[in-house]
Amino acid sequence: MLVPVILCGGSGTRLWPQSRRAYPKQFHALHDPDHSLLQETIIRAGQLSTQPPILVTNEEHRFVVAEQCQQLGITARILLEPTSRNTSAAIGLAALEAGDDSILFVMPSDHVIKNLEQLKHALNNASNAASAGYICTFGIKPTHPETGYGYIRAGKDIEVDGIQKVAQFTEKPSLENAESFIKTGEYHWNGGMFCLRADVFLSEWSRFDANSVEHLRQAFAQRSIDQDFIRVGTEAFEAITSESIDYAVMEKTDLATMVALDAAWSDIGAW
Repeated sequence: MLVPVILCGGSGTRLWPQSRRAYPKQFHALHDPDHSLLQETIIRAGQLSTQPPILVTNEEHRFVVAEQCQQLGITARILLEPTSRNTSAAIGLAALEAGDDSILFVMPSDHVIKNLEQLKHALNNASNAASAGYICTFGIKPTHPETGYGYIRAGKDIEVDGIQKVAQFTEKPSLENAESFIKTGEYHWNGGMFCLRADVFLSEWSRFDANSVEHLRQAFAQRSIDQDFIRVGTEAFEAITSESIDYAVMEKTDLATMVALDAAWSDIGAW
């Protein structure tokens, strides 16, 4: 069962002043005049899976998220983070909500992907990798030496078609290093999308930070439903270490794999 997970709690600070804390870029119609970036992502999720999406956001943006879902006429599970604890905690909440055997396709809410067929093909390979117990990230085929993105170096092929082991993650490089990366043909931009099985992700994260996963489970066990929203325990959630999935899991696990994606992608990061 493929469950779309949309992370929509970001602040979009690089697109200031249009993107502001109270109304960040994912809620603006920056690409399609009829839909916000979040709504485009929700529509895309519906084209990739028959399962309703899980949206993870914060208290401040909850009504905007609910309203934009209602405008599309879709039913979504909206998980509210009482405080920001980065992507590892957000994905962890979605994993607990979806259930152990679920395959999660994790997407930021503020990206543009124009070639849906290429995404479908990559996602099919990624979901096969996730079913085999790997954690798969999407490496965006670079079009120029960009210094604003992280990079992924692809390693050896594995037994799943179209999937390679991750050889190395590199943070935002200098222009000189970015140019050298492009020349090798081995590097891809880190697109911040993942395909993983819920229980595998939680198990791997627990290997590296059992304390955070225990607090995550406590926070989720204390959840309550309020209209469209699922609220979790505040004190337990605040005790989670704030780390991205890249730092918390992907750079440490031996299950990290990559699928290449060439689908006219953009994160609309800055003007």
